[in-house]
Amino acid sequence: GGITMLKKTLFENVYRVSNVGRCMRELYFTHYHGKAPISKELQIIFDEGQKIHEEEQKKTKEIHGKYCELEREVHIKPSAELDIIGHVDIYLRGFPLVVEIKSCAKLPTKPLAQHVQQTLLYMCGLNTKYGEIRYIQKGVIDVRKEYLINYSDSQVLEAIGFFEKLYFSIAQREIPDCSCIYEQSFYCQQFMEGLVS
Repeated sequence: GGITMLKKTLFENVYRVSNVGRCMRELYFTHYHGKAPISKELQIIFDEGQKIHEEEQKKTKEIHGKYCELEREVHIKPSAELDIIGHVDIYLRGFPLVVEIKSCAKLPTKPLAQHVQQTLLYMCGLNTKYGEIRYIQKGVIDVRKEYLINYSDSQVLEAIGFFEKLYFSIAQREIPDCSCIYEQSFYCQQFMEGLVS
C-alpha cells in the first residue's frame, strides 16, 4: 500500500527550461502520469544526439578550460509558486555567453522559436545578454550553423508566460488544448481516444 500511495503523490517536474514551447497538453498529462514511453527507434535518435552533445561540450571545455562550465543548473523564479529549472549546455563565464547545442537531421535556415526561448531563459537565469545556439547536423562531420541570440525582455516574458499558463492549467486541473507541431504526441493521442483524463 505505502509504495503505491507514494508513487501517486510524486509528480513529474514539467517546469523545465527545455520544455518551453512544447505541447502544453502533453506536459499537463506528463505532470500527472509521468513521461510518455518512447520507441526503440526514437531512443536511438536521442542517444545519437546525446553523443554529439557530449563531444561538442568536451571540445569547448578543452578550448576554454576553467572559464567553461558544463550543465550548469539554472533557476528562474517568476513567482513564489513557480520555479523553472534547467541545465545550460555550456556557460562561458569570461564573456559571459550561454551556449545551447542542438543536433538535427538538417540544419535550419533560422533558429527555431522554441530553441531561442530556451536560450533566452538561460540567459535570464544567468543574467547575461548574449547567447548562442549551435546546430550540428547528425551523420555529417562538422556540418554546423551557429546563431547569436541577443537578450530580449519581451521574449523572456513570453517564455515565462508559457510556464505560468501551464502552471495555471495544472493548478486548476484544466486540460489545455493540443499544440503539437508535427504529429500528435503520445498523451494527446491517448486523450483523443479517451484513455487519459
